[in-house]
Amino acid sequence: MDKKFIVSITVLIGLFALAAFWPKSTCDASSGSCESSNQSQTKQPKAEIVQNELQNNTALLIDVREPDEFAADHAENAKNIPLGDIEAGKLTETTKTVKIYVYCRSGKRAGVAKTALEKQGYTNVENLGGLSDWREIGGRTAKQANS
Repeated sequence: MDKKFIVSITVLIGLFALAAFWPKSTCDASSGSCESSNQSQTKQPKAEIVQNELQNNTALLIDVREPDEFAADHAENAKNIPLGDIEAGKLTETTKTVKIYVYCRSGKRAGVAKTALEKQGYTNVENLGGLSDWREIGGRTAKQANS
């Protein structure tokens, strides 16, 4: 192949890659302000958003650990549905499109639960990771609520 052709193709690929990862911005002509889409759309901590959804009955927060782990401490307003029950299809109290947040101790069982729920037809499932991840995003636990 011609050396110029190879260089041209390489430059084009580089430009497309740059365009794909370049921060997007939206500008409001009336106010003259611009906002990058890489900025957070909300200033609320993630846990606060989850709790608002729970209070509005638009989401479920499920702890997929075993009952003894749940009893030791759990996210405020979480329901305990162990992974085995999730895999057995025992989550029947909600529609398939409701937002479902799952967590466990480290995030591994929550990942398995997410996959199982998706196989059962649930379309809006998010793995929050472990209980420590919940705390890191601003979430309160039952122990914190009782102290």
